[in-house]
Amino acid sequence: MPRLLYVTFHGGSGGIRNIAAWDGNGGDKPAVADVLDTSQLDHDLDELRGFLVVADGTLYLANSYKTSGASPQSVGEILHFDVPGGDGIRPYLGAFCAWSEAGNPGLQHPFDAVLGPDGNVYVANQGQKADPESTNAVTSYHGPGSSQAGQPLPTPHAIYPGTFVGPDAKAKHGVKVLRDAVFGPSKDGQDCLYLSDEKRKEVRRYSSSGAYLDSPVTGGDGLDKPVHLLVSRSGKHLYVGSQGNNSVLSLEVASGKVSTLVDSSSGIDSTAGLAEDEDGWLYVASRKGRQVLRFDHKTGKPDAKPFIASLGDNPEFIMWI
Repeated sequence: MPRLLYVTFHGGSGGIRNIAAWDGNGGDKPAVADVLDTSQLDHDLDELRGFLVVADGTLYLANSYKTSGASPQSVGEILHFDVPGGDGIRPYLGAFCAWSEAGNPGLQHPFDAVLGPDGNVYVANQGQKADPESTNAVTSYHGPGSSQAGQPLPTPHAIYPGTFVGPDAKAKHGVKVLRDAVFGPSKDGQDCLYLSDEKRKEVRRYSSSGAYLDSPVTGGDGLDKPVHLLVSRSGKHLYVGSQGNNSVLSLEVASGKVSTLVDSSSGIDSTAGLAEDEDGWLYVASRKGRQVLRFDHKTGKPDAKPFIASLGDNPEFIMWI
């Protein structure tokens, strides 16, 4: 199969509950409509969010869902899918980790799953909106290949098993409203974790041990409701989706300079997922516009037409595979 742009959607009742994939030609018809074979799952996919592909080509996916009953909880799981077959479809391998009240209560409404420089998996959890004290934690798990794969890592934080960065309500220098998470270089070249804090209108930077360092992008830079993050292919820039004003900001890591790469006149309607290809295009999911647009990654100049002009649901995450 050629390289494909994977797209997850808001999902939920009446929405798209699978990954769809487009080839380099774009257009409204996907090359693979349902990437994930869910026939072996004992429950439905619901609200798919971020995903990662590891060295062996398999895929780990954040599936957010609600428990049944009189008081449903917004919990979730990280599911594991195999490499795609010749038809582009990925068989289901099993659950990497899942919410449980006793053993893994921090995995609540996961927004993204990322692989750390230590080979372990870190999950940004939106959590229970009805209970602000149980939201906005980054939880960490033994990575693929480990004999304890999917089990919470031992951490010094006593908030949840595997807590790497806690919520502001329970941890000093925690996050108020957590959305995306990415690992990338800091000014001194060391690996660090960038988190988007939607309520604070800032991107917060944490060390490889989970200690708060600084906030290199803030509302003073024109940031409004930051959600999605992307480290550029060169590693020199961090792209930040500013959902509140339909733009994309760029942090030059070495200098700390922040600039608006794609402004609010671009045609984006609620900035969502970000992706960059090898040809110099930055792809931006327009969440409410139900489109994927693309821009020159250096100048921010838009392409003449949308890469995908019409989607059947609100796009969330996008990634070239």
